[in-house]
Amino acid sequence: MAPRKLTPPVLGADASQKAVAALRKHLSAQLSPVLCVEDAALAARCRAMASRESALHASQPDARQEAFPLDGPDWSQLREDLTALAERTLRRLAPDVPRLPLDARLCLRRYPPGHTGQRLGAHVDDTLCTLLWASTPGLEILAPQDDAAWNGADVAKVGLPTMGPPPKVVQEDDWATVTPPSADCFLFTPGNGWSGIVTSVPLRSPTLHRVAVGGDVERLSLPLLVSVRGDYGSALNSVGEALRQISLDGAAKAAEDRLSPLTEVLGVELLQHLDAESLCRLNMCARFFGEEHATTRRSRCEDAARERALDLMQGHVTGLCVLEGVSSVRQLGQQVFRAFLVAFYKSLAREQCRTFPYLPDGRRIPKGRWPKWRQDFQGWFHTLDAFEAGPVAAYAAAEALRGLAMAVTGGSPPQAVLDAAREAADRALLARPGELRVWVDTRRDLPHDDGRIAALVAGQGGRWERNYDSDDYSDDSYDTMFFGTATFPSLRHAVEVKDALRADEAVECLSVQYLDWERLNYLLS
Repeated sequence: MAPRKLTPPVLGADASQKAVAALRKHLSAQLSPVLCVEDAALAARCRAMASRESALHASQPDARQEAFPLDGPDWSQLREDLTALAERTLRRLAPDVPRLPLDARLCLRRYPPGHTGQRLGAHVDDTLCTLLWASTPGLEILAPQDDAAWNGADVAKVGLPTMGPPPKVVQEDDWATVTPPSADCFLFTPGNGWSGIVTSVPLRSPTLHRVAVGGDVERLSLPLLVSVRGDYGSALNSVGEALRQISLDGAAKAAEDRLSPLTEVLGVELLQHLDAESLCRLNMCARFFGEEHATTRRSRCEDAARERALDLMQGHVTGLCVLEGVSSVRQLGQQVFRAFLVAFYKSLAREQCRTFPYLPDGRRIPKGRWPKWRQDFQGWFHTLDAFEAGPVAAYAAAEALRGLAMAVTGGSPPQAVLDAAREAADRALLARPGELRVWVDTRRDLPHDDGRIAALVAGQGGRWERNYDSDDYSDDSYDTMFFGTATFPSLRHAVEVKDALRADEAVECLSVQYLDWERLNYLLS
């Protein structure tokens, strides 16, 4: 019996936050999670390089599968580019994961024609994740008919001897062949190291898979095995288990110090890979990391937060440093430094829901995350948390700098400083995460031309909504109005397609409250 075919969902480059959230749920629900990642150019390079490399190696007699190491600058560059794609995929699925040093291994596997059936036995990759390119389908994943009766422990016992109750028996019809929707897709599968590090996307089990190829077709594959480097993986597993038990509210009440014993494994170097919230938790519930230094009065976690925050701030205050005659944010006077933070927090509180409703990970910014009453310096954890917010932080910093430059110079700052701040704010807008709704004013009242505009917007990758509820065509009806809304995956996308929308004779004009269309278009050119 031929195995069932399974086509995984695709994580597209322009996937909305809603679509990415749905993919997270999908991965968490599957017994053998897998998804597709599209990159046509990278897939074409893999295809060409794998074919050339395979031609250099004579096939071994009766070989069911062969593996070849890959050396040389071209392969090194390909490995770097594939690792970057894997890391981007991981970060889109779980943006809360700290940036970690990664190791990636790449090899070429060849499955010569002439054999049928299983070529590579069932296993789970001992990795954080795996990114796979293959010339033809052949990867099979465990997808039993009685899926609900399986759990992660059952999967872990497959193929292993046991002294306890007998493991579940895997039948041939429990396997499904993974068939990507296009040749431009890579397969992304979580490995054994996923659960200890990617806590925001819990899994039933890592992906149990095998390779079965039949017929006279040669199959080439390039599996990229991605792991956290060195001791970081095991250390973070331990930290993750402990932090999951402690919330920000409950950390101070934790009676047992479960993290300080990890000091020898972790080392202070690991702190640079934790975000502000994790540093704050670690500071509150681990004596070693929360103990204040006698001179600085800062803990190790606060020191790590301070250095990271200052590094992030440096890119935002170059103009202020020029005005103050210093080269680094670390050299700014205390009064100017605090004045900048006051202006920054005011701008952040104003823009967090109006201009930037979403964080880079796709979550909506909670109302009051950065309260309006916050003034002056609030501690390094708060400061780092704010500057980690991505484009909204960059925009708030640019707006704060423009106002402060006026104050510092008595209203006459150098034009170059103002121009640089304006450009930084515009670039932050272009990087704004989340969908964007654009008001579309029409030349005739809707529903005239409604179908035409809907098709126009859909052709540009958006969706069209009419701003009325009836089919009344009378000119005096409130239900027939001269506008609707077009929603696009991102602000950048909207800017890129605006000219095509404007060119249609049914469209009068486009508007978004805070956008200078022409300036943003200039930055894209």
